[in-house]
Amino acid sequence: MPEYNKYKHLLTMTDEQGILQFSVLDKPDPNSGYTIDDNARSLIVSLGMKDGEALSAIFASNLHRAQQIDGNWSNLFLNGKYYSQFNSEDSVGRSLLACSLAASAACTRTSQISKLILEKQLIKAEHFRYLRAISYAILALTKSPSPILKDNKKWELLNLLCSRLLAFYHQSKNSSWYWFEDTMTYCNSIMPCALWSAYKIIPDKKILICAQDSLQFLNSLQFSAGYLNVVGNDGWYHRENFTHFPLYDQQPVEAVSTAFACHEAYTATGSSQYYQQFELARQWFHGKNLNRQTLIDKKSGGCYDGLTPKGPNLNQGAESLLSYLLTEQLWEAQVPLLSEIAEV
Repeated sequence: MPEYNKYKHLLTMTDEQGILQFSVLDKPDPNSGYTIDDNARSLIVSLGMKDGEALSAIFASNLHRAQQIDGNWSNLFLNGKYYSQFNSEDSVGRSLLACSLAASAACTRTSQISKLILEKQLIKAEHFRYLRAISYAILALTKSPSPILKDNKKWELLNLLCSRLLAFYHQSKNSSWYWFEDTMTYCNSIMPCALWSAYKIIPDKKILICAQDSLQFLNSLQFSAGYLNVVGNDGWYHRENFTHFPLYDQQPVEAVSTAFACHEAYTATGSSQYYQQFELARQWFHGKNLNRQTLIDKKSGGCYDGLTPKGPNLNQGAESLLSYLLTEQLWEAQVPLLSEIAEV
């Protein structure tokens, strides 16, 4: 699709406040409000758009306004008010990653806001206790525009968070379960993704082994059919019931997490297997999936909210849309490598 069409739904879902959370079919739902989760993802997408400076400033400003006087970050803004009941470390971690990437944005306002947020919020990641938040914070540090080796505080924080992630892994894993917790739930690939990214900066064998073994374990489940089947959210996947892999409902956020993890592994190792898995993760959006149905609405530019036993969930919310756009942007950046990979 041409770029103006690909980003059509993003523009439809966005106003001066930011991007709305949900839609009813392809129509934005103003009663769903705005989350920093979605605006963080939107900020990253806007950095990869031509003429995306104005949008990036909107999304960065959304994140900036969500910081409250007490230092906490409110995840939901609805009807002119911020609400704390949906706050999470995960949303803060995603926002830190977005701001780290946007700190060197071409738009001066976006880069200034992002740097201010990082200066105030990044150090708080040392108190993170949840797996995915830790992983996003690791990615925020490894994607920092400034050389992390010259910043003792950031270097120490990166090592601390990597050690914390490894501790989760070694506490949970056994001879048949190479994972960070007893249940695979959402955004599973973000943990090995973070470790692969960290390994490129910290060449520690413990980090490498954990990144390799955990991603191989996850992908042995997800790609066993020859295409991507992400962990379904209907009960998740449990160590105690490892013979039952839930196929529905499959969410786009799982596909983008898998794409990024495989791409990080590929850039760290040069292995064509990881690149092929990255390509399969992208193709999940385009119909190479369990339902053999595309998740892309070419008319609206949106992405359906997941795969169900009855077909796609036809709502086109922000998380699904941004998962698709982030995957496409990453793939488009690697297009010159396709002929090289084909020859391997």
